[in-house]
Amino acid sequence: MKGKLGFLAIPYPELTLDIIFIRDGRVQSISENIPQCDERCPLIQSQQPVNYVMEVSGGTSQSLGLSSEDDIKIIYLEVKDRTYALTSE
Repeated sequence: MKGKLGFLAIPYPELTLDIIFIRDGRVQSISENIPQCDERCPLIQSQQPVNYVMEVSGGTSQSLGLSSEDDIKIIYLEVKDRTYALTSE
């Protein structure tokens, strides 16, 4: 299901996040270094329809050289009743 997805930032003490919006294996946009928030957290939205939203530590997108229109592959890894998503080009 594709559509405009939003991400409600939640309080993280002393942590920033990069929010990566993905559609059909391609990065559509990245909101970088979203700071911690207090009680009134902002809504971070994609500007176009997407089918995945990935959150990573702030600065990760830049350190990987990730930008809009890059291809991205999501690989799901199950470990002891938990599922992790790993990415690769």
